[in-house]
Amino acid sequence: MTVNIVTMKWGDLYGPHYVNRLFWAVNRNLGQKFRFVCFTDDSSGIIPEVECFPMIDLKLPEHWHSKHWLKLGVFRENIGQLKGTCLFLDLDVVIVDSIDSLFEYEPGSFCISPDWLAPLKRWKLKLQKLPTSGNTSVFRFEANTLKYIVDEFESNCNQILHTRASEQAFVTEMVYDKIKWWPPMWIRSFRRHCRPPKPLNLILRPTLPKSAKIVSFHGLPKLNEAAMGSHTDNIFDRCLTANWISDNWRDDARA
Repeated sequence: MTVNIVTMKWGDLYGPHYVNRLFWAVNRNLGQKFRFVCFTDDSSGIIPEVECFPMIDLKLPEHWHSKHWLKLGVFRENIGQLKGTCLFLDLDVVIVDSIDSLFEYEPGSFCISPDWLAPLKRWKLKLQKLPTSGNTSVFRFEANTLKYIVDEFESNCNQILHTRASEQAFVTEMVYDKIKWWPPMWIRSFRRHCRPPKPLNLILRPTLPKSAKIVSFHGLPKLNEAAMGSHTDNIFDRCLTANWISDNWRDDARA
């Protein structure tokens, strides 16, 4: 059975090498046949092994500040010739181990990780008895089964944009009764689980957690910054170079 890896690239924040390196990481770490599909507004520089399709049309206000809402387009029907199981990956993730189990775990379910909130925000949610939001860096879904998410968004776009904190909060709300959370050690946050706590981030190198399969670089430092050692103006966002990042984020198929 062929599975689908799906990603998106829009604008100029991420160059084509992000797509290419993600493809090669999947190629090294997935033991079954797969299609690698990228929805993009610019396919130049992307290797031919990647199937590129135009960005999916979504009725988003032209100048809306957050383009992350464009991810909702993957729930449209009949896009990119997608059929069956799809694993969506953000471009700013690093695959560090086999991802075969991400297709074997809870088959048919919508799988996602809880968002990696700062401790104070987690406690605030608990006190307010609000549901946990998922993080859409890595999620699995069945193609052509979640059209209602896009329909609901486009029918009530303005209200949703102004009342939901993010696209991932909206997605979580829409699929909450279908969610199976990834085992917590599989998908890790670089800033929460790899970078040493402040101020130790200034003297200790980031570590790769045991049992991690994918590391997500949400927030700061960004993936390219962490790969080189981040030296931002805010010393608490800095990190020392960790060789395991560049060892797994590269442009070739060698294991």
